[in-house]
Amino acid sequence: MERHGARHPAEELMTRREQLRAQRQADHASPARFGLRWGAVAVFLVLLITWATVSWLTSRPTDRSLPEPPSFAETSENRPRESPGDELAEQNTQAFDSPDLVVVHVAGAVQEPQVVHMEADDRVVDAVEAAGGFTEDAAPEGANLAASVVDGEMIYVPTVEELDAGQAPPVGAGSDDLSGTVESAQVDLNSAHADELEQLPGIGPALADRILTYRETNGGFSSLEELAAVSGIGPAIIESIADDVTW
Repeated sequence: MERHGARHPAEELMTRREQLRAQRQADHASPARFGLRWGAVAVFLVLLITWATVSWLTSRPTDRSLPEPPSFAETSENRPRESPGDELAEQNTQAFDSPDLVVVHVAGAVQEPQVVHMEADDRVVDAVEAAGGFTEDAAPEGANLAASVVDGEMIYVPTVEELDAGQAPPVGAGSDDLSGTVESAQVDLNSAHADELEQLPGIGPALADRILTYRETNGGFSSLEELAAVSGIGPAIIESIADDVTW
């Protein structure tokens, strides 16, 4: 018969197994083992960050240098300074020096005597059209309308009266002949335009306008001495133009 309180060997063996299992569970959950795990995780993170940093550094381009910009002093010294006035003067010079542009003075029996700009291959008839065309008393047959325009020349269209009086250049004359005829032709006080009168010695724009006004008011001049009736014209001017005018 067993004593009261004594354990059976099988029960004692089961109790010992449970104690060992409990001891292993306690050891597994102990702080030392938990700290070991976190240490391993930290080492792994450090290695991962180090690898990422090295990869980024090695993938960067080795030469990122840029070309140096030009020095302001060099560009200022090499570039000439130009004022707006110089640029405008250069443009005007190019316009008048252009081989494709000529400047001529159209005078005589045209609607608007003036200086006109023409192309190098234009004709006298083109210059006359640029000056407004012929007047009613013009004699187109007295000028060589087919002649080429020449830079700096004067194109003169005579009136019918001038042509009949032999004061017009011969038909077929060139530009040089036209210019010479204008210089030697007499100015008719009763039919000349203002620009023609201004070619006379001592006659400027103001006196030319006064001559035209007197002519319109009094019906023209019948003698050279009548010019003295125009304000501003004295004996000295009349004497200087005596050989250059007719009436």
